[in-house]
Amino acid sequence: MKRAFVFVIVLTFTAFSIYAQRTKPADPAELEGITQRGKALAEYDVAAWHSTDAVMALSPKEGSVKGYVARKTGNTWIVVYGQLSEKKDKYLITYQATQQVSPVEFKVQAFDKPREDTGYFLFAARAIETAKATFSPAETRPYNAAVLPGNAGRFIVYFVPAQTQNGIFPLGGDVRYTLSNDGTKILDSRQLHKSIIEFHVHQNMKTETHY
Repeated sequence: MKRAFVFVIVLTFTAFSIYAQRTKPADPAELEGITQRGKALAEYDVAAWHSTDAVMALSPKEGSVKGYVARKTGNTWIVVYGQLSEKKDKYLITYQATQQVSPVEFKVQAFDKPREDTGYFLFAARAIETAKATFSPAETRPYNAAVLPGNAGRFIVYFVPAQTQNGIFPLGGDVRYTLSNDGTKILDSRQLHKSIIEFHVHQNMKTETHY
């Protein structure tokens, strides 16, 4: 669970860096919102990680999966894998992974004929694609995308550097977008950090950072 632990650190660091630049006292409601999104992103990361392992164990056919979207319903995370339709009016789900009692255990349902979604997963997938079209990473390296529900039905999309080596976690280089209810229009974007720090986590949980 170190991966989620580090993700929380990233979001906490983000919150402090934003408010350190302000001269006015932070709005408690806004700080609470940042905290809740940080927790949700950490859970999103864990759900994506372990559901991907469960789906890959089924050896998906090439081209059947081009992305995924995770959503928390009650206390349960559901992660769907598939792709947008050609007209982008449906999200074609080929696998659905549902969290079990343990946060790291997922049961996968496969669909021989992709299940068509025209609701949340469609709009969330559109939001990721819309934001990705304008995303210009700070470095040439893999990035992970996460999408969360925002206020008034809007979507919030985050891009964060992906881990590429065991025990080394990248901090920074993260960008946040706010998108319309249907996921087709960017309402706001913010580069949270430009530089990337490598955060080392060893088995004894001692840490090192390198700029």
